[in-house]
Amino acid sequence: MTPDQVAVVQSTLRAARCDLDLLAARFFERLSTRNPALRSLFPDDTAEQEGKVAAVLDEIGYAVHDHERLAAECVALGRRHESYGARAEHYPVFGEVLAESLAATVGDAWTVRTADAWDAAFELVTELMQSGQRSAEPLAGPVPSGRGQGLRTGRSGHR
Repeated sequence: MTPDQVAVVQSTLRAARCDLDLLAARFFERLSTRNPALRSLFPDDTAEQEGKVAAVLDEIGYAVHDHERLAAECVALGRRHESYGARAEHYPVFGEVLAESLAATVGDAWTVRTADAWDAAFELVTELMQSGQRSAEPLAGPVPSGRGQGLRTGRSGHR
C-alpha cells in the first residue's frame, strides 16, 4: 500500500470509529442478504461477533502503517479462520460486504480514492490472512463449530 492509501484507510476508520458497532451490525445484515450460506459461519446471535469485527477493523486501521505488525495480526487471524471454515472463495464476498458497510457508515466520505485505498488494504489483508490459513496446523480435539470472527476481505468494486 502507498503512504496515501494508508492515510486514507486510517482516516476512514477514524471517521467510522464512533460507529464501528453499527458498521459491524450492517456487515452481518448485508452478509445475511448477500450470501446466507456464508452467514452460517457465524452464530445466530452476532452481538459478540460484531464486537470482534469492530475490534479487528480498529486494530487493522492502527497497524496498517506498520507492515510487520499488520502481517503478524493478519496471519494470526488467518490461522484462526482456517478452523472456522473460511475458504479462499469467501474472501471476495466478505470484502465486498465490508466495503459496502464502510461506505454506508462514512457516507459522502466514501469516494473513489477511499474505495481504491480499501481495495489495496483488502488485497493485502487477504494475502496475509490466507498465508496464515495455509500455515495453520490442524487443531487437536474438536474443531469449533464454524463460528468465525473478524474481518474477511476481498476486492471491492464498490465506489
